[in-house]
Formats: sequence, structure tokens, C-alpha cells
Amino acid sequence: MVTQTPRWLRCLESATSWRDSGRLYEVPGGRFLVLPMASRGSGPFRISASWPHGWGYGGVLASDGVVTPADLAIVGADLAATPGLRTTVVPSPFPPRQGPALPGARADHPYLTQVLDLSGGAGAVWRGYSGNVRRSVRRAEREGVEVRRDAAGGALPEFAHLYRLSAVRWAHKAGRPAALGRLQARLQEPPRLLEAVSRGMGEDLITWTAYVGGQAAASVVILRGDGHSLMWRGAQDQQLAGRTHANALLHHLAIEEAVARGDRSYSFGESDPGSSLAAYKSKFGAVDFTWAACSFERFPVSATGAAALRAYRSASSLAGRGRGRERR
Repeated sequence: MVTQTPRWLRCLESATSWRDSGRLYEVPGGRFLVLPMASRGSGPFRISASWPHGWGYGGVLASDGVVTPADLAIVGADLAATPGLRTTVVPSPFPPRQGPALPGARADHPYLTQVLDLSGGAGAVWRGYSGNVRRSVRRAEREGVEVRRDAAGGALPEFAHLYRLSAVRWAHKAGRPAALGRLQARLQEPPRLLEAVSRGMGEDLITWTAYVGGQAAASVVILRGDGHSLMWRGAQDQQLAGRTHANALLHHLAIEEAVARGDRSYSFGESDPGSSLAAYKSKFGAVDFTWAACSFERFPVSATGAAALRAYRSASSLAGRGRGRERR
């Protein structure tokens, strides 16, 4: 995966305070294992991840392409003995998988990603879309939705604008104030993050943007790797994109390009299991892959963080309801 490469690590280091702490293992038979990883903090307060939240898939790689249970036992024993508060591993969910979780690790919450097989070619992919998706693509074309492809980073400011709009919508849906949504967007998608990834990935970071009446309506950011395209980020102005079905056209064009360059698969990124977003992605013919990250903890960091998150959500929900009463 492109997120398991050295240049992805350079993007991470350029955009954040995380620094390389990857591990190399020589195992019997002349084989090597690599765990791409980054850390911050030091000594007993060190936190390590492969990768941090929002940075995609890491996990164990093998020089012969096959990660065995014995390999995972070696890596698990090493990580369990490594000092620090917490070490998290988010493996790639795509075949060939690396098997069961690392021995001795605590399984985190389950993840769901959806992947479209492109091996049958453009015709097979189109036929694999649901009738609803095919109608949506044609509807967007009839509505005159304009789509621009950018591989130079010039469209990322428009994506950031759409992401802020999406964050406010997500906050309202969760019962939180809009201000908290905007703050979350600034923290999760600061301009330096997008700029760093654009510099590091070059022409392998593609932004597809749909315009309705000259206004940006929807945007998807694609990472191109070796035989695989990954939708890394997506955002929309729901009012503009929803009535014109702009998102369906964006994905269709990105998928067409992936097929044309010989990619084996197109990933739609993560979704919450059972969500309407997951159901939408499945209409493109994407197949579900479920897996879990795992972590090693010396202190109950996860439990403390989960409790803090529940308290935050409860407080912000109450604040949102209070503002709603004031408006009424």
C-alpha cells in the first residue's frame, strides 16, 4: 500500500510532530520483516503508532510478501517489551492479509473498508454498479456537473473549504454545536497536513472536484499506489452535491482512471459498519473488508481516552440542544 512506503512516512514527519521509529527484523531463512512506525514523546511517555489516527494503514511487511503467524509472534513479543505508554498497529485490510492480530495485543474497535475489484476492466466495473449508481452518474452528466482533475495541489484549498462545511454538517447530525465541528476540522485537517502530503506524493495525489454553477460541490482526494487507488479524503456541500449526484460522477471518473492505468483495486476508505455511507459505497460493487487495529498499553490509555470522548460527546450534545432551544 502507498501508506506503507517511506515517502508516506516523510509526509507524516513533515506535517506533524511524529518521527520515524520503524523496526526491521531479520528472521530465519534470510527473510526480513519491516514494521513502518512513528513515535512522539520519550521514555515511559512515548506513544508509537503504525500509523497515527487518520494516516491510514501500516502493519507488518515481509520481504517475500508473506507474513506468517510466527512472524507476528516475533513482532508482538518485541512491541510488548518496548517501553512507552502505548503502541498501536493499524494493518492493511487488503489481501494478502497479515493474519490474526499481533499476539499479546489488545484488539481495538472494528474497522470497515470497502474495496472495488477492477480486474475485470471498465465494462465489468460499470455493470457491477447498481442501477441507482448508473442513473446517478448519468444524472450528474445531464445536470452539467463540471469535474476537474488536479495533480498539482491547486485544488486542495477548495477541498479544505468543503471539508469544513462537511464537519459542520457532521456536528449537527451528532447533536453538537457548529463551532465544535469547525474546530474539529481545523485540528484534523490543518492546511500544513494537506500541503505536506501534496509535496510528498506529487502526481500520485489526485484531487477530483465537482462544480455546480461554478461553485465547488464535492471533492475526493485519491492516493495512487502500486496497483491500488485509495480514496484518502472526501467532502461535499450537501445541498449542491446531493441534488446533482456529483459524488457518484466523481467516483466514477476516479475509478475509470484507475482501470485505465491498470490498477487492481479501488478503495473507498473507511465507513462505520451499518451506516448509510457504507451502504452507498456498496452500490458501486465494493466488497466489505473488516479488521481491527491492535495496541499494547502499559497504562489504560484507551479506556481513559474513551471515557473522555464519551464525556465530550455528552457535553457537546447538551450544548447543541441548548442552542437549539435558544433559536426556537
